Amino acid sequence: MNRADLRRDIIIVVGIYLLWTLTGAALFYVDNFITGDAEIATVPGGHLHKYQFFELFKELTPVVVLLPAAWIGYSFQRRISFVNDLRQFWPGLVEAVQRSVEYLRRDTGDRAEFERTLTALRSRIDDARALFRRTTPTENGSGKYPYEGITKIHDMFQEFGFHDQTPADEAKSVRNEIVAEWQRVRGQILKEFDRAHVD
Repeated sequence: MNRADLRRDIIIVVGIYLLWTLTGAALFYVDNFITGDAEIATVPGGHLHKYQFFELFKELTPVVVLLPAAWIGYSFQRRISFVNDLRQFWPGLVEAVQRSVEYLRRDTGDRAEFERTLTALRSRIDDARALFRRTTPTENGSGKYPYEGITKIHDMFQEFGFHDQTPADEAKSVRNEIVAEWQRVRGQILKEFDRAHVD
């Protein structure tokens, strides 16, 4: 569970508790200041008297408190699991991207290294599929989460292709594009980590 989803669940649970608190206050007001000592409703087998609405509210309160609490506990467990998986995913992603950047600094090509780098990038794309849902692309064609960004880096490196003698100008251009895309992807992922502030 990413940070935005956890925040959404917390807001929903707080909203439920606030609404239930306001409901209780309203029922207490009705029972005490409107109905007084009079019978307020006739039901089969008897009558509802003063405080019975509020008593019913109190009886239901444990259920209303426990269910959202259980849900938010589950959400925190999912969040912890997600962050742990992300920490395992992160080093491999950094290594794969840095390998592609360093390869583009070479004067001569190395087919084995080129294929290893492509394989590493493909593996990180599959890892990202397991962590992130595909989202609707934005105006610049990038999704909210880094699946599309990692795919772009892979495609740029693949399109550059293998060369016995690396074309310096083309390699520099592709390298700069990969670094720019990596800065965007890295920023998205780092937002999900719970990082300490260093003074």
